[in-house]
Amino acid sequence: MNGKEKSTIFALDLGAKQLEAPLTSGRVISFGFSPVQKKTLVKDQPLPDGIQFSSTQQRLYWTNMGSFGNNDGQVMASNIDGSEVTTILPKGEVYTPKQLAIDESRGKLYVADREGLRILCCNLDGSSVEALIATGDWRNPEHLNDTSRWCVGVALSPRTGTIFWSQKGGARGNQGRLFCSHIGMPRKEPDVILINLAEPLDLYFDDERNILYWTDRGELPFGNSLNELEFDTLDPPSWDPSKHKILAGNFHDPIGLVVNTVDRYAYVTDMGGSIYKCNLVDGGKERIYHDERCAFSGITRCNL
Repeated sequence: MNGKEKSTIFALDLGAKQLEAPLTSGRVISFGFSPVQKKTLVKDQPLPDGIQFSSTQQRLYWTNMGSFGNNDGQVMASNIDGSEVTTILPKGEVYTPKQLAIDESRGKLYVADREGLRILCCNLDGSSVEALIATGDWRNPEHLNDTSRWCVGVALSPRTGTIFWSQKGGARGNQGRLFCSHIGMPRKEPDVILINLAEPLDLYFDDERNILYWTDRGELPFGNSLNELEFDTLDPPSWDPSKHKILAGNFHDPIGLVVNTVDRYAYVTDMGGSIYKCNLVDGGKERIYHDERCAFSGITRCNL
């Protein structure tokens, strides 16, 4: 891996390509730099999807989607060496958890719950769970099967108390939408940022520059891409949809996203088994790791 990066990144392998146990072979993996040092920290996870590092807790938090069509997702945590694995949200408390976001200053964890049709909020120990955003009632079959209600990505602006999330719609359906709302005073109707996106998934918000980044897993020409939208203000939210830019393309089902806001580049993972480093200034893209036996989902980073 090239560049100035001195931190460690952590990525999730869904395990879906391990045909002997495709639903329970997920892993939490750490990657060092120069040269690449890959280490499996936690294994035998049921379809892990989103991961975040908490600097205050010095722990990793990740989601397990669980088995298809069942209310058996989990949110887990461990030390950065993979030890002391604990359950933060148990099966039944979260349906199909996807991306995570952490507000370190408030000690809060936010979870996009896909089939749960909501954004959950809880303390970092899993206590005080509440549905901050609800897009329907998962107990209603009509709502549950409506993919336009599925929440997938989540990101925060702690500075302004703004939460962002994606509702992807059907696979390759061009029904994807991005939303935002105020955390402390959720509006009856959230702000709709963009519509008719291919299939937006994970989000990252640069709180200093007011830029929202996201991966899109949909079809070409607009899908399989890394995107950005710069906001004029966040309090109240104001933006120009024409400023939506595709920064990089030709990924293979991209999901995970984490941004180094200082050096202005992003890491993107895809289900094709690759991790990319993308320049946020000129859109340059470099594949820094590839293993066709992996299907990478979430990614995060920390300085060690």
